[in-house]
Amino acid sequence: MTHLPSLSPSRHARQQRRATVAGRSHVRRFPSIVAVLLATTLTTGWLRTGTIRAAETRTQPPNVVLIISDDQAWTDYGFMGHPDIRTPNLDRLARQSATFVRGYVPTALCRPSLLTIISGLYAHQHKTTGNDPAPTVANIQRARKAGKDPRELLIEHVDRVPTLPRLLGKLGYLSHQSGKWWEGSYRRGGFTHGMTRGFPHPGGRHGDDGLKIGRETMQPVFDFIDMAVEQHKPFFVWYAPFLPHTPHNPPERLLKKYRTPDRPLPIARYYAMCEWFDETCGQLLDYLDRKQVADNTLVVYVTDNGWIQSPNRNGYAPRSKRSPYEGGVRTPNLFRWPGVIRPGRREDLISSVDIAPTILAACGAAIPEQLPGYNLLPALKAGGPTPRTEVYGEAFAHDIADIEDPEESLLFRWVIRRPWKLLLTYDGATGRMVYPPRDMRPQLYDVFADPHETRNRAAEFPDVLRELAKRIDAWWPVTRRKTLTEWSDRPVPVRSYQPPLANTPPAGRRAPKRPSRRTTTPPKPTHNKDTASSEASQRPRAASPTPRDSGTTTRPRPNILFFFADDQRNDTLGCAGHPIIRTPNIDRLARNGVLFRNMFVSHSICWVSRTTILTGLTARSFGRPEMPDAARPEALTHLFPDELRKAGYRVGFYGKWHAKMPRGFRPADHFDEFEAIFRNPYFKKLPDGTLRHETQIIGDRAIRFLQSQPKDRPFCLNLWFNAAHAEDGDKRPGIGHYPWPKVVDGMYEDVVIPPPRLGDPAIFASQPDFLKRSINRERFFWRWDTPEKYQTNMRAYFRMISGIDHVVGRVMAELERLGLADNTIVVYSADNGYYMGNRGFAGKWSHYEESLRVPLIVYDPRLPEAKRGRVVDQFAMNLDLPATFLDWAGVPIPETYQGLSLKPLVDGRSPQRWRTDMFFEHVTLRPLLSWEGVRNERFKYARYFDQRPVYEFLFDLEQDPDEMRNVANDPKYADTLQRLRTRCDALVAQYGGPLRPYTPRSKRRVPPGRRSAAPKAAPVGKR
Repeated sequence: MTHLPSLSPSRHARQQRRATVAGRSHVRRFPSIVAVLLATTLTTGWLRTGTIRAAETRTQPPNVVLIISDDQAWTDYGFMGHPDIRTPNLDRLARQSATFVRGYVPTALCRPSLLTIISGLYAHQHKTTGNDPAPTVANIQRARKAGKDPRELLIEHVDRVPTLPRLLGKLGYLSHQSGKWWEGSYRRGGFTHGMTRGFPHPGGRHGDDGLKIGRETMQPVFDFIDMAVEQHKPFFVWYAPFLPHTPHNPPERLLKKYRTPDRPLPIARYYAMCEWFDETCGQLLDYLDRKQVADNTLVVYVTDNGWIQSPNRNGYAPRSKRSPYEGGVRTPNLFRWPGVIRPGRREDLISSVDIAPTILAACGAAIPEQLPGYNLLPALKAGGPTPRTEVYGEAFAHDIADIEDPEESLLFRWVIRRPWKLLLTYDGATGRMVYPPRDMRPQLYDVFADPHETRNRAAEFPDVLRELAKRIDAWWPVTRRKTLTEWSDRPVPVRSYQPPLANTPPAGRRAPKRPSRRTTTPPKPTHNKDTASSEASQRPRAASPTPRDSGTTTRPRPNILFFFADDQRNDTLGCAGHPIIRTPNIDRLARNGVLFRNMFVSHSICWVSRTTILTGLTARSFGRPEMPDAARPEALTHLFPDELRKAGYRVGFYGKWHAKMPRGFRPADHFDEFEAIFRNPYFKKLPDGTLRHETQIIGDRAIRFLQSQPKDRPFCLNLWFNAAHAEDGDKRPGIGHYPWPKVVDGMYEDVVIPPPRLGDPAIFASQPDFLKRSINRERFFWRWDTPEKYQTNMRAYFRMISGIDHVVGRVMAELERLGLADNTIVVYSADNGYYMGNRGFAGKWSHYEESLRVPLIVYDPRLPEAKRGRVVDQFAMNLDLPATFLDWAGVPIPETYQGLSLKPLVDGRSPQRWRTDMFFEHVTLRPLLSWEGVRNERFKYARYFDQRPVYEFLFDLEQDPDEMRNVANDPKYADTLQRLRTRCDALVAQYGGPLRPYTPRSKRRVPPGRRSAAPKAAPVGKR
């Protein structure tokens, strides 16, 4: 184990203060600078005669030029070893500078990072933690009280903190602002000259006229330098061009250099932008030489935040901008002052909070006591190590939840103490995060050996984790936001705080109270006893609906919006802890609603699952003897859309139908608005000749439905997607097999998808022969059988789910716009699970958890704040959804329904009696994948009844949650096996009886009459 020196935070703080004071004692006034420089020159002999003026002959404090790149990765320079990007001017500057290759910014977002650089304060100190104020109640109330715009209140932070131009102005410095500047007019920062007019002027959000520098002209900076030289004044230049920031529109002469057949165009454009920025730096440095002021000018270089270019779109990849990872916060730092600062490449840790005290020291200015950074000047002059042993940082949401309370938007804090970097995740308000935090578990990386943070070592080094966590707390004590500082083997989803938005309450309603702070301890599952109580006796019954013309003042009946995906397992959502997939809109529903951890389907195949939801019945209950997966007419008397329509609901359906109904059944007769939209192909040709993805078309139809909704009638809108089902007829990996909407082009392209967790070939080898010969294995070779195919198809599959999430966001935004959001319950689920290569399988269809578990999220905006953001552990099933829809609507639940209403669980109540086990079956794809079984809290039993002898599985889920060991032949489990056999027999009888014995299609003759009983289960077959 690597041990950390035992330096307590308090001792560290004392040493830091002593080092800072010691540094100031040498540099407060110019005569002291001369003395130190002369002594250094005489003792080291490193000053080269003839190239610069001797330090002891200086008659003025140094000029300062601060060059700040905008959105550039720490790797993307020639001097940092990039093989393709050319940066000859910055390479030259690096050779002449003290070049720190391990520099950092505390916050990887431009506005807070820039204010840190100019003030020397961390974002939590200057309180500008994001780019914009969020439209929260807290911010609006502050603005109303002050009688100002929230943006103006945010800009006022710069008035309350020290800035380099103000502090240098006391010594007679002239200063010029150009480029990126968020804090109003340049004068607000203390600059004497500048370009940005600032908010509320047009374009004043982050630079207006200042953004022309570099892209259009360098003349304003040159004119300022001319003026300062003519007036014999020392000057400070803030050169922060909008480069290489998007838009990536480099000159064609530069783009031609980087365009190659094998390089994506977005990458080529970004590379060219980096060289364009370098050219402008060369022009500025050359102008200093031309004006003969370079010898007495301190040039400092830093980047505001990192950027990893996405290869297929004009945007950044995960783990770069706005993230606390190296790709977001690491930057080279250069310090050049000829004859004073010793050039050389340094591995020391430094932070951008060190820039302000170092510049102030170099200029002979007093360093404010509140600055947390180090004065690096003594180390820069001597060429020795800096006093910094640790680097601290923080990450916040882009939109600030409370402009006076940094904790509200806190998402990460981190520390680096070589070689370790610890990231702690917090439950702050995420706002419009592109890549929000997903897992609360701590992350510990050896960033010296693993600079791209590929291996989390938190579980291996708990002592290091605890020590660094203590240092983070000592650096900035956080009192309300929650985090985890101990490792957990299971992902812990982030339950982000969601502040009330100012436009959320309808007119006349008071703003909701601030949500209570939630703990980050994962909820413990509820353990139910295994009983044989029937679900029918447990089901709560809804009261009769209140007539619309009764004159009562009861709350209006809620609208219901049902998003229904295809082939999606329960863990493939950000809110479920998935480390890669991005579903911010669905995650937002979970944060403000209820996430069901144990949601299952009774039959894992698409058309049966969908028919179950329509009818409220299992397959053998709605099916026919000769076709148990196809509905018979008498099973269709209480379809949930019919029951809702009879109660006055307007019911719409768009998307994948696929239910096997009897001859003469017309789906459109059961909905007010109905359009079946299938895949094959996913991209449909529109009347104007363009192509549009099925997922987006369903979103289009949903918005049209909402826009035509009568105000005096509730609705139930069903959006049943074909995604993320593969296009089975097109086996080309990626866009062929999993066609994704254009809106998610490029997502996940730079992500390496981990192999299936249960992908060991030995796991497949342990399966019985009939499963090895099933369609599960056949389709494995369509999708996952090579590493290259796996990576391509997984990225494409993830894009399809993110495409659904995009439509969720579109529809939710339209609900808000139309004023329907406050009374619309939103449900998100899927028809069945998905193996994705686990166990050597594709598809679903069989008895393992990956096949049966699906997501379920319910967002009811009427819930009080204290009831939101919960995780429910009770068993839920797709059988329950139609009963729940009717219960919400106040419609009596038909006696034929076999599920339970989930309404009590959503409301936060604990029913006295709830199901303690679940019945599963698969009556299609006979004989290899026909089975029936039962699962309770601890055990799962499944029998493949078409095999001879009947093949049985029994798993002890408490001891073996991955279902790796079949204990059906273990004598220790004989009683349990018999008990679950008996329970399965009882449920089979309850739901319709045994199926007719399987007959090959060529020999099949179906006699009239009732289905016959299957033979009694044979002894357990050989394992």
